[in-house]
Amino acid sequence: MSKPATKVTKTPPPRYNPYREYLSPGYLMIAAGVLIAAFVLVVIVRNTIAEQNPPGDLSIPDTSTRYPSQGQDHIAVGQAHPAYNSNPPTSGWHYINPAAWGVYTETLPDEQLIHNLEHGGIWMSYQDPTDQTIINDLLDIASRFPSHIIVEPRPANDSPVAVAAWGQLLKMDTVDKETIYAFIRRYRKNGPENVG
Repeated sequence: MSKPATKVTKTPPPRYNPYREYLSPGYLMIAAGVLIAAFVLVVIVRNTIAEQNPPGDLSIPDTSTRYPSQGQDHIAVGQAHPAYNSNPPTSGWHYINPAAWGVYTETLPDEQLIHNLEHGGIWMSYQDPTDQTIINDLLDIASRFPSHIIVEPRPANDSPVAVAAWGQLLKMDTVDKETIYAFIRRYRKNGPENVG
């Protein structure tokens, strides 16, 4: 008994898809590179504009307090030192390594952040880590500066808000954005060692 003949069908060649070549790995890598380069360019332009046109009206009176410098001595982590002359401190004994610029949800050592002040930084701290209004206002202020800003909770403050620069301290009960912008414009990048 013979087997019935099986029908052989020829698979037609795939239809030409003009988009297929653009979805090849090579083109996708190029597209990803272009997007990354565009993003970097946008960040650079934004930061340049922010540096050239910082917020802050210098006609607003400076209500901060000037404190005499307590020096720039480096100390080992945990090493004892004399008391600071302000709360938070604005100069004096500090650790060798500063903190990275940015926003922190944990309290950093004063001795570390003094090094940031030495590099021309602004240290904004809030006393109550549950006061979301103050936190949001300080985060909004910080977002307008590409560098040289630290924001952190600091329960040891003796005021709800403290904004420090090298030798200068502004204490507030609430966030007055315009006064803080003016403070930042006056004192940011104005430390004894202005380092990026």
